[in-house]
Amino acid sequence: MDELLLFRRKDWTKAKNWPDFIGFLKSLRASKWDLVVDFQGLFRSGVCSIAARDNCWGFADAREGATLFYKEKVSVPEGLQHAVDKNIYLLNKALGTNEPYESPKFKSDAALIESASKLITDNNLSSKMIAVAPVSRWESKNWPIDFYAAALNKVYERDPECSFWFVGTDDDYSTGEAIAELCDFPIANLMGKTDLTLLFNLLSTSKALLSNDSGPMHMAAAVETPVVAMFGPTSAEKTGPYGIQHTVLQSQVECSPCYNRLCPLEKQICLDDFSPDKVAEILLKLTQS
Repeated sequence: MDELLLFRRKDWTKAKNWPDFIGFLKSLRASKWDLVVDFQGLFRSGVCSIAARDNCWGFADAREGATLFYKEKVSVPEGLQHAVDKNIYLLNKALGTNEPYESPKFKSDAALIESASKLITDNNLSSKMIAVAPVSRWESKNWPIDFYAAALNKVYERDPECSFWFVGTDDDYSTGEAIAELCDFPIANLMGKTDLTLLFNLLSTSKALLSNDSGPMHMAAAVETPVVAMFGPTSAEKTGPYGIQHTVLQSQVECSPCYNRLCPLEKQICLDDFSPDKVAEILLKLTQS
């Protein structure tokens, strides 16, 4: 990757910042791009695709009018459900290739490995360390803190050699602390304490990740760390961890997947579809590998 352009969505929704947004679009338009491929398929990504002038590709079923900005609209075969498979299909069409998916290779160096090792040592994390990512931006994806605490307590009760660390941002830190208070052993709360490169390194050395449908889930899958992923309001078939080494728990209630950020029901029943015991059993098997 040679350059990363930031789309400041929150800032540009304010009218006073619209001139800045227009300037951003003009700068895109002025640059000489050979090709733009819109994987997101929303209005904001469609607008940005004008950078390619006459050579933008996107999905035929893109939302919010994004297709109005495409030169080529690609229809994905019905058999392709997962977002990764769809994106690879779109990219192959745009490039005129037929390449399969390959796991990304992440760069590491001695300094990064040393930083990760120091965090592991300073937080008394064992070789059987399990990462836990309990927070998503969608409230409906977040299992209760007592669910996570019960699952982790059961793992530790069966195998005290296991250790745990929390994945998340500064904003998630209090959730990690709340779960830790309900556990019978210390947990390393690293929420907000790692950058992306360090996070990738820590995930790659973990035995497993316990997560809901979130970014850390995909990061762990990318470094081929086994994921135990819990899905309630969303579909694992479409956005689950990519690869065969993962265990997905998909709610089977009638209203799942609903794709609601907030559950309209008085009680969110999809979160009760599997137990902490089941999650603990899966994690224990992964720590033995």
